[in-house]
Amino acid sequence: MLGIRFHELVERAESVGGGARLAVQFGKRGAFFNPFWSGHWFYYAVQLHLNQMPNVEARKTPLGLMRLGSRIKFYEGEPYYLGRRVITRDSPILNGVYLGANEREAIVVHDSPALKALFEAAKERAQLESLNPREKEDRILEAVYDTVRQKVPALSPEQVDELLRENNVKPDEKVSLDSFLENGGECRHLNLAIAALLEKFKNEGHLPGKVSVERNRVKGVGGHAWAGYEHSDGKKRIADAVQNYLGLQEHATNWPYLLHRR
Repeated sequence: MLGIRFHELVERAESVGGGARLAVQFGKRGAFFNPFWSGHWFYYAVQLHLNQMPNVEARKTPLGLMRLGSRIKFYEGEPYYLGRRVITRDSPILNGVYLGANEREAIVVHDSPALKALFEAAKERAQLESLNPREKEDRILEAVYDTVRQKVPALSPEQVDELLRENNVKPDEKVSLDSFLENGGECRHLNLAIAALLEKFKNEGHLPGKVSVERNRVKGVGGHAWAGYEHSDGKKRIADAVQNYLGLQEHATNWPYLLHRR
């Protein structure tokens, strides 16, 4: 028992990232891979090499909003769930709630002690005082990515499910991101933390680009979430602490970081 203190926290919420649960078919038998087993990305390496990108869908947030129906309220055109603004690809991240396309925990992101501690650790790692504005972008991205990978354990989908069961978290119940920062999580937790930290750097004036948390689903494979950053050079950077990728979107070979069907 890993002991997430869900019910000791004031805020509780949900994030959908998908967890990248992969079902790769070998003939008539299915082999299940989680993101922590080595060698499981060979499928995408082959697909990308052949330029045969599988169908990608990026409708998780709209599906979640439709699923929750009347529980979603709109204020000035923005969706809210249980008093929190819903985090979307184009919305701010801090003080929002991250919902799933399917039933799961609803992750609340607030400027909590655990997030502040990660932020200070990333700041110390980045050593911003000696950098010019252009250097800051790359250094901050690296510092945030490395800090989350070092300090927040990556758990399997089964481990996260067990933690939620042990703490009696009901579907669509709000859970603080702090719970996962302290105990570990899946892609939706770690990469949501990366996006929140990047947004904090942006709010302090250290980053000029747009920060986002993004996700998609590959038909027949599963879903995944990651952090995105639009660099001042005009190119999208991907930060994915679970799949160990930090770099340009077009150079990625471990997941199709696309937001449309191809």
